[in-house]
Amino acid sequence: FSLSALLFLCLSHSPFQFAETQAETPAETQAETQAETQADTQAETQAETQAETQAETQAETQATCYVIATQENTSCSLRFLLLIGLINKNKSGN
Repeated sequence: FSLSALLFLCLSHSPFQFAETQAETPAETQAETQAETQADTQAETQAETQAETQAETQAETQATCYVIATQENTSCSLRFLLLIGLINKNKSGN
């Protein structure tokens, strides 16, 4: 290879490659940034939705359990009072 041929190759390819690189870089950067932003937003939204759904479900479950427990306690208490009443009635009736 002669020095002039090497110089010609460097000069002829560099501007083209530089222009191509300059054109690709903003587009690639924009695409990467957009993809990252979209992924971040999607991950945040998904995490928020999941947390809200989990909190709602947990609150509903706790409320349901409380209602059931209260109903069971009331029912049990009423049965106990009725039983006491029946015992007292039987005692006084005899």
